[in-house]
Amino acid sequence: MIVRCCRGSADGAFQGVDAIPEEWIAAVNEANPETDMVQLAERLTPIIIDEYENARGTVDAIATLI
Repeated sequence: MIVRCCRGSADGAFQGVDAIPEEWIAAVNEANPETDMVQLAERLTPIIIDEYENARGTVDAIATLI
């Protein structure tokens, strides 16, 4: 199960939600009926992008010092 979770996360991150098999999405939604996963993903995405951009800026700043 952990391998599927990691694969689903990677597929979604690199190729979008369409890369995740429909049955996996259905299983997650069925197991978590109290959570709107689409809404959660839409809310988390800009936060993750901001964190990535901040980290990328830090890495770029460090690279100029090396």
